[in-house]
Amino acid sequence: MLNSVLAEIEKLKQISSPDLPPDLFSQSSSKVVSWYRQRLAVEDLHDVRRHPEHIRYTLLSAYCFERRQEITDALIELLINLIHRIEKRAERTVDKQILKDVKRIRGKHRLLYEVAEASIENPHGTVKDVIYPIQLCFFPLLLLLVFYMFPLQA
Repeated sequence: MLNSVLAEIEKLKQISSPDLPPDLFSQSSSKVVSWYRQRLAVEDLHDVRRHPEHIRYTLLSAYCFERRQEITDALIELLINLIHRIEKRAERTVDKQILKDVKRIRGKHRLLYEVAEASIENPHGTVKDVIYPIQLCFFPLLLLLVFYMFPLQA
């Protein structure tokens, strides 16, 4: 994708090298400019060179003028697509990070500390009597167990 953008930029540089004024064909109909361009496009180089200068330069200017507009349009389209791809990639990255954060258990270090402290204070007590009262239910402990059994892959 990036190579296509760079190729279009190079084309735009080449077609803009004659340094035509932007308002060169402002007084002309777009149909006339297109007709000049089409006329040049079907002629052989030898035939183009045989034209008088004022005709040859008019035809070449019309060709460059329209071609520059086409290349600019194509470049803008490529840049929009590139931005869209970057945006989608960033979304996927952010989604993965959010999922990782959501799966992480809040306060797990505090919970482990409280479990360890309760176990040390009452080493002969049952899990039901010593550990479960730390939390209203055993769900956080279950989440912690699952978290450590199946760690997230970064």
